[in-house]
Amino acid sequence: MSATATLAPVRKAKKNAVPGVTTYYVPSEADPKQEYIVVAVDRDGITIRFCQCPDFFTRRLPTFGTGHFEGCKHCLRTVDFEEQQA
Repeated sequence: MSATATLAPVRKAKKNAVPGVTTYYVPSEADPKQEYIVVAVDRDGITIRFCQCPDFFTRRLPTFGTGHFEGCKHCLRTVDFEEQQA
């Protein structure tokens, strides 16, 4: 992706069936037709995000429960999205 290209916006689901859970739709940088679902789970003031992208499942999720767990770029885009909405 070029430095001048604009990323498609993150969308937030209008409604979630489970309290404390927020669903986002994050467009892929590589393929504008591809969209990944990121789910943010907030429990006791701690929010953990999960993504359906291959990077999250193969590289990030195996470190869950360790001090090395962190989200993928799609998870980070949802954090940026929420900060911009505040």
